[in-house]
Amino acid sequence: MKIYRMRSVYLILIISVVCCVSYSLEPCEIVFIYVTEPIEKQGVSADLLKEKLIRQTNFTVHVYFTHSDFSGTRGAWAIWPILKNKLQTLQYKWLFFMESQTVVDVIRLTQFLAKFDPEKQYFIGHALTDLSMTIIHHFSSEKLKYPELGAGFVISKATFNFAVELVKSKESSALMFIIDAMYELALLLHNNSFGVELTDEPMFCTLAEHSSCITGYVYDDSECTGNVSSEDVVFATWVSKDIQVIFFSDVEDRNIPTVKVNVENTKEALQHCSDCFDATIQKARYGFHFNADGTGGFDYPTLGAGAVFPSPVVSTLAFILQCTSKDAPDDMSIGFYLSNSDIPIVHSSSFHQAPSSSYAHDYLHKMPMISFHSFFNGNPLENFEQYLKEEFLKNDEEEEHLAKKEL
Repeated sequence: MKIYRMRSVYLILIISVVCCVSYSLEPCEIVFIYVTEPIEKQGVSADLLKEKLIRQTNFTVHVYFTHSDFSGTRGAWAIWPILKNKLQTLQYKWLFFMESQTVVDVIRLTQFLAKFDPEKQYFIGHALTDLSMTIIHHFSSEKLKYPELGAGFVISKATFNFAVELVKSKESSALMFIIDAMYELALLLHNNSFGVELTDEPMFCTLAEHSSCITGYVYDDSECTGNVSSEDVVFATWVSKDIQVIFFSDVEDRNIPTVKVNVENTKEALQHCSDCFDATIQKARYGFHFNADGTGGFDYPTLGAGAVFPSPVVSTLAFILQCTSKDAPDDMSIGFYLSNSDIPIVHSSSFHQAPSSSYAHDYLHKMPMISFHSFFNGNPLENFEQYLKEEFLKNDEEEEHLAKKEL
């Protein structure tokens, strides 16, 4: 009799546990949001990306693209400016964010999320952490986990509601600069340890592909159809030995070389660099003064990471730019004046506004790298040897091959 009672209790406990980890969920209750650029790589279209998701299920799939569905929202790429308006009116249990080159198994994602109660706060993704204090994350000593957008991340309905209230309660000054969008979002949700912390999920994958992955990032290395030769590109900070040029500076440096002139750097400019670099260094794009309604602020390019300006854009800038003061930040001025034009600032993760030591390993290896900034605690030669040399030699060999072919 005692054994029979023990078995009965045991069976009841098992049934109870199973019921607690199973929630009703269909793909149509997940909203998929692609964080996309105004100009995507040739061959990547919103219709094609949406079709790939729809083909995986018989249900209606809700898919949005930040560059088109939220085109009127300033700072949509930072995610939190789009939460309050359009997304708040939808009926869903989960929000899944990703990049245009993220692949996701919709059925397996649905099965995975069915283990969690959407009425509780969840923030799940491929977690990145800083190896050391870094300028792009405000030199924070706390090991905050933030998501790799290429692997995708998901938030529950409860977390969404929490985020909306947080954004509305924040003062505009607290959200003035957007440096690293994913880090800033995680910092917002963390809310000084009183909010939601990112849960690392190994099945949300970056470049490492294996059978257990629910998501992955597939970089498209196919060539574009447009032919651009090295003669068509002007490097504004690089000067050939064949060109007669003189560099003027407030100090003499024979290694460059520079010619010293009796004009000191302005105190205002030095103070500006000290303050703003602490708050604004990032990759190829910053954001300034966005708000919860998505009606304020503007994007601007990070010139320390390098920036590409097509010839028509240079002509437009020469016409519209105004120098308001001698210490006006050049990159922010460009962004401000472009915000009233039809010229978009397109972000690329290949440009880096800090040395390689400032970035997580999984982030650096998801696509080819173009530049690093050696502003703080970085060795330019080491960065080149480790991350840029192979691509540099590859391009050099391709140009040599083309030259021989033409001969």
